[in-house]
Amino acid sequence: GELSAPARAAARAAAVLGGPFRPADAARIAGLGARDGLAACAELVRADLVRPVGHGQRLAFRHPVVAQVAHADCELPFLLDAHRRALRIAAERGAPALERARHAEHLVHTDGAAAARVLAEGAAEAVTRAPAIAARWLRLALDALPARGRGAEERAAWELAHCRALIASGRLREARALAHDLLAEGGPRPTGRPGGGGARLTPRLLLRAYAVCADAERLLCRYEEAEAIARTGMALLPRPLPAVLSAEATELIYEYGLVHVLRGTHDRIRPLLREAAAARTEAGPSASAALGVLIAFCDVFSGDIARGAPEVARCAALVDALPDGVAGHTPDVLALLGCAELYLERFPDARRHLQRGLDAATGGAHQHIRAHQLLGLTMIDQWAGRLDEAERRAAEAEELARAVGAPDVVTLATAMRAMTLVWARGRGYAGEAVALAARAVDTVALGRGWWATSAISLLAHAQLLGGDATGCLRTLLDGGGGDGLPQVQPAFRPSLLALMATAALAGGDTGDAERLLADAEADAGRLGLPLQWACVHRAGAQLRSARGEHAGALELFERAAEGFRGGGLPVQHAWTLIAAAPATAAVRGRAAALDVLARAEALARPCGAALAWEESERVRGRLSADTRPDGHSGPAAGPRAAELPSAGPRAVDVRSALSEREREVADLAAAGLRSRQIAERLFLSHRTVDSHLGSAYRKLGVSSRTALARALSTGHRGGSGTGTR
Repeated sequence: GELSAPARAAARAAAVLGGPFRPADAARIAGLGARDGLAACAELVRADLVRPVGHGQRLAFRHPVVAQVAHADCELPFLLDAHRRALRIAAERGAPALERARHAEHLVHTDGAAAARVLAEGAAEAVTRAPAIAARWLRLALDALPARGRGAEERAAWELAHCRALIASGRLREARALAHDLLAEGGPRPTGRPGGGGARLTPRLLLRAYAVCADAERLLCRYEEAEAIARTGMALLPRPLPAVLSAEATELIYEYGLVHVLRGTHDRIRPLLREAAAARTEAGPSASAALGVLIAFCDVFSGDIARGAPEVARCAALVDALPDGVAGHTPDVLALLGCAELYLERFPDARRHLQRGLDAATGGAHQHIRAHQLLGLTMIDQWAGRLDEAERRAAEAEELARAVGAPDVVTLATAMRAMTLVWARGRGYAGEAVALAARAVDTVALGRGWWATSAISLLAHAQLLGGDATGCLRTLLDGGGGDGLPQVQPAFRPSLLALMATAALAGGDTGDAERLLADAEADAGRLGLPLQWACVHRAGAQLRSARGEHAGALELFERAAEGFRGGGLPVQHAWTLIAAAPATAAVRGRAAALDVLARAEALARPCGAALAWEESERVRGRLSADTRPDGHSGPAAGPRAAELPSAGPRAVDVRSALSEREREVADLAAAGLRSRQIAERLFLSHRTVDSHLGSAYRKLGVSSRTALARALSTGHRGGSGTGTR
């Protein structure tokens, strides 16, 4: 039936309060006495509009739609007065700013600065988990303050907080534009301008403005602009740095260091970061932990494992002690710490910190950092053999990075997804996956820092797995800065040099493989990381197999396999066992080799690593074909070629196997043109040319331009030929 007038008033008051409410509060807001208020709430319970919830005699609407209907029934004068009373009740009770801001939002255009300050306080609490709400509240607060005159410093602080909220909610371009506007107005003004003389921003707020602006530029992958802006702000700091750093100075130094990290110029920033870490900061323990993590990351990334490893452990203890709410304010820290642990091969710790950061980035907060954390988890999942999960995470990171406008993050996410798909779908999909990775890498400039070199190394891996050894070498040399790969992160350099050695062997260039392997061993010795050594041992085993030194090769294969097993990398463990099977057959007989292959398949099957199954079947077929009359495998005399990933089918006839564009590219390559020359002639990018060329190599079963020219001239698919670089 029809509700009584007091019950209707109590329902409207309850709708204003929102969530579980106290009957006494609803009565007070509705303007009812205590007895009449309780009777009105009891009537609402009997009508099944509200129900008791939890403990403490609280009530709540039985469905959100009922609350919406009750709120819509409120007339504007009642609504404003009700929210004003609700705000007063919340303040008397010492309620969090989040709760008070929900009422102040309705009062900002009538109660002015007082309501605006409540909104600013609420935004500071909301920004970690609900940045879009924080941005809305700050915009409302700013609209309530005069643009000039008294309160200008407070307004500037809120404008910077608004930029931070926009960044956290993924509205990077909007934040960037606002930050640039603030910096443009931040300097001294002529006395004749409105607002009088003086500065738009105080010295402290000016430092924060430079940090916020650089942050927005960095997240948009505009590293040169970010570095220039942060450097301009850094010029405002005294040198040497003071013994006590303000929170704003600490924030700017951290941002300046982060820009250098992503540009790959760690060594330039490490002395400044160490000087800052030695000072005390007014920003509190989370800022100290952030600086420590950044320094430790720089050390590990640069290959200074002896210094970086204990620092990472110390920083992990500091970060673990931070409450979630505090850690969530600096999401970069959890991502950096997880990546540093990943480089140190501390995968359980890396996964824990990356997942904690991911869990903190809820409610649409920090989507750009969420993408970074997803990429770290993608790599861990791929190495751990969770290929389906790795593919899902990479796709989500790619989507997030596109949404916030971070092209370099898109590139790495796409390359990671392509690499995962090669392992999961097998060699038949390799051409498509390599093309996917090549298109992504084509969008970034070579040598642009961490994102670019990471994506390029993944493309090179995919090329070699797909049978394009020459493309692998060319990609790493071009993207890694030439011989020695100076632009590659040192923590991964041994494995990439080992990859190049394997590619050189596939192209028949034993001498180049020896040189690359020697460099890889020297770098691995400096790092002392077990999985980097495992990659180097595997490449060394393949080189010994190529020389016919099967016993020595088998010893290295077994050391590599044990390294991958101990590191929890089942797919790499399986791949190593498959590569070791021919050497096992030569030393211990075919039955032992088949047992090794069976072990590899048992490892690969739960991971869904189709590429490993295919390779195992190929090697099993080779072992059967090569069985000698004495029961052992291998040729009756003379050294055997290295067992490397198959370069593709080896049957007869060729040109009909190529697409029209592949034939066009292959003919020009066979005529001696380099990739860039072909690209200019055909109006393609050089990465697209490499993709077509790699596909032609796979289809023709060759791995060098010399062999390609021979195959095209004879009309037969052929052997490896001699590698050319």
